[in-house]
Amino acid sequence: MSSLPEAIEPEPETLRDTRAAYQGQPGSFGARAAARFGRPVAYATFEKTLRALEKGEVECATLPAVNRVAGAILEPLEALWRLVKGGTSLFVTGEIEVPVRFVLAAPRGVALEDVSEVHSQGAALRQCTNRLARLDAVPIETHDTAYAADRVAELGGSRAAISSEEAALAAGLVILLEDVSDVAPNATRFWRLERPENGALVPPLGAPRVVHFSGARLSAALTEAGAELLALPGLPEAPVRGFAVFPESKLDAASRVAPAAGESLAWLSAPPEFVRPPRMSAIPKVTAVAPPTRVTVGPFSVGAGARAVIAGPCAVESEEQVRRLARAVARAGATALRGGVFKPRTSPYSFQGHGLLALRWLKAAGDRSGRSPSSPTSSRSARATARTTTS
Repeated sequence: MSSLPEAIEPEPETLRDTRAAYQGQPGSFGARAAARFGRPVAYATFEKTLRALEKGEVECATLPAVNRVAGAILEPLEALWRLVKGGTSLFVTGEIEVPVRFVLAAPRGVALEDVSEVHSQGAALRQCTNRLARLDAVPIETHDTAYAADRVAELGGSRAAISSEEAALAAGLVILLEDVSDVAPNATRFWRLERPENGALVPPLGAPRVVHFSGARLSAALTEAGAELLALPGLPEAPVRGFAVFPESKLDAASRVAPAAGESLAWLSAPPEFVRPPRMSAIPKVTAVAPPTRVTVGPFSVGAGARAVIAGPCAVESEEQVRRLARAVARAGATALRGGVFKPRTSPYSFQGHGLLALRWLKAAGDRSGRSPSSPTSSRSARATARTTTS
């Protein structure tokens, strides 16, 4: 299943030290998905991939869950179901959709009409059922699509492989058909699985809400509650079993679904927020009433009943201008004088403001007006202002 078109290294630097297990080998779509979660580490089977996560050999595991053509991908979900049913704590903490574009490739010299066997992973073969029926070729299952390409190249003969283009070319095969999925565009949703840290789960925002379940009645209840059901083939003791994915809009209904006798249900992700204690309960509510606050700078005061009237020019252009306007705003009843002293502009030849010199002019104007704080405030932001009180 294939690797990233350009590079399989994840973009964020923080992910380069995260080992992400996947089933398959380089050139598979699982490797491409794992690269989105961290540094890909290959394992031969889904069971070994999940066991590596359980033992702490990797920080996360990548598992294909749902395909646009075939629906639930049974092999990895079966492996996950058995592990979780056995008591292992693993949680789904992320989901990505990876485009899947299969090619049919064969050794050089093999024509399309000569193909008698098609090798690929079982899930990939199911996604190309119509194409295989038209070829009248025998499907041969392998554990991985990239391995199928290598195997066909090794065996030769009238065999072909369904794999990514990258895997086919790396194996030295010739592409006979492109985009052979029954539905185009095709894509697979991959889950990121992690172990709970110290037994607690703090999922990232946007993590899918996944439920592990068994029981026919429970299956119907989950469907009625709005879940996407990923059902697995039934067993005598569990006629219906599998996973259910709840969208955020259905979490209220999800909280009311409960198992009956003989059924089981467990969250493989964060349960709905309203059944969990708040993470930061000590933060005061925004509606809490706080006592009024007054801010005082020298003779200037605002808040807790004290009102301020602030006036002045957009930009301090000269010392004479500031003295004149300080007298004017004081006569008009203003309690503070403002003025822009830094004026960043696109052109370096435009007026940029007088900077710190303008601050001294503002201070002097406040002094002449009759009252001034001992240290006027200033800001060097794009619209920095300085305020001094006036009488």
